[in-house]
Amino acid sequence: MIPGACLHGGGFRLVTDEAVSSIRSLTPMSATLFSPTFDEVGQVQVAPTEARRLRVLPDPRRQDLVARFTAPAQPPVVFSGYYRIAPEERDDRAEETAALAAAFGRAPGAPARPLGQMPSAYVYFGQFLAHELSRLHPLDDLHFENLESSRLDLETLLWPDADGPADVQADLARVDPLRRDGMAVGRTSEPTETRFADIPRSMVGLPRIPDPRSDANLPLAQLHVALVRHYANLVDRDGPDARGRMLAEIHDITLYDFLPRIVPAEVHADVLANGRRIVMPGQGDPGSFQIPIEFAAAAFRFGHALVRETYHWSRFDPARETLQSVLQQTNHVGGGLDIHPTDRHRCLDTLWEVDWSDMIGPAAGNLAPLIQPAIAPQLTQLGAVYVDGATQAVNLARLNLDRGRQLRLASAQGLRSLDPTLFPDFLTGAQMLDGLSAPMAQALGMGPAGDRLSDRTPLWFYVLREAAVLGQGNRLGPLGGRLVMESIHAAICAARGGPPPAPRTPPFTLQDLLSDLHPITAA
Repeated sequence: MIPGACLHGGGFRLVTDEAVSSIRSLTPMSATLFSPTFDEVGQVQVAPTEARRLRVLPDPRRQDLVARFTAPAQPPVVFSGYYRIAPEERDDRAEETAALAAAFGRAPGAPARPLGQMPSAYVYFGQFLAHELSRLHPLDDLHFENLESSRLDLETLLWPDADGPADVQADLARVDPLRRDGMAVGRTSEPTETRFADIPRSMVGLPRIPDPRSDANLPLAQLHVALVRHYANLVDRDGPDARGRMLAEIHDITLYDFLPRIVPAEVHADVLANGRRIVMPGQGDPGSFQIPIEFAAAAFRFGHALVRETYHWSRFDPARETLQSVLQQTNHVGGGLDIHPTDRHRCLDTLWEVDWSDMIGPAAGNLAPLIQPAIAPQLTQLGAVYVDGATQAVNLARLNLDRGRQLRLASAQGLRSLDPTLFPDFLTGAQMLDGLSAPMAQALGMGPAGDRLSDRTPLWFYVLREAAVLGQGNRLGPLGGRLVMESIHAAICAARGGPPPAPRTPPFTLQDLLSDLHPITAA
């Protein structure tokens, strides 16, 4: 160590050709010293506290001794079942991201988020797709695996074999569900008739389905029920061809009904006509496909901004329920399941069966909010965890931002740098900040120039902000929209083993599927 040399008193001043302020490690760093002719003259160690006090003093003439600072090498984050589109970026801005997450909470008295035109059924169809393509499982701090196949192949809906696991079948034998081809729909609590409108459950209410995440909230659980009831109709009509028919219908709905509602029209048309350009480029089967981690852990999580604070539930009077009430009608959150009057298993109260006309169609009372950097207040107070000796509520925005840092996701700027010609309308600094709440704008401006959140923007936040500014909140912007469109396009091509399907005439929509369900009652 040269005393004082790497701060301010060693007889020379520091100049760098890289922003020292962007290196903010908590571990010691090394500084390589160069002469004005760029001969290496030695190395010094810089303690973390010194690194935080360093100033960048650029000198284009390079008249002074130059120090180039490098953080110690760290092992990369390793994925199985995911791949990176852009190189990983280390992000030590914990204080800044915590402040940004806190700004997602709505101040008392602030107006409710404005609503868009998307019926909420599509929000939960999007969550179904997210579960189909990704289940991020940490093995340790540096190793993560995808427990799903990355293909849109209905593995969260249909068992791989007709009968399903033996333990599941044993549970289902006790609760007498409606069954088709190994799939089942459970009974609700109605005592006077058998009503098949719940996820099949064990005696204690555990979901007995291929992916328990489908019981994460009531609208998603009811969508699972609807998909199985539609599949039951296909089995009755098409027999052994039902699985192939169901898969083709889901692909059609996804490509030609869901995606046009959330991505820019020009991006949708370009990918269908010319193929993918950033996600495993091509038009057909990408081969050994792995879902991009930037899609799974950031871009497609835009759906969190589309969750309503209250829901019109027409079986109730008054017909408006809080998000917390809706979340509780599952085993995942708990507290709201009823007990069946005959066999005493836990099940959904019949009053909580969804009326799909509330969620989709011209009279839908549940329209999703506009896409913007905002989430329902209830999602900033999800349950509680024990941290640093105290119980704290879980903020979903904080979870998303921290997960991006943990996975070292590329910033929005890093992703754009792969092909700037694809994203000529990238948000400027002024567009990023204009019109934001004071706490959110302040959080984005924290830190030294070049390393502020507005300079290297977390991808999840950028996707939301881009949608608000360039998509007017109704659709994703160019970067988020392309990342989502190409990832799902590739997942469908991988499931089909070839190019995507051509559009049907007439088209088959989510509303068509939800209008073709197996009867809910039986003798």
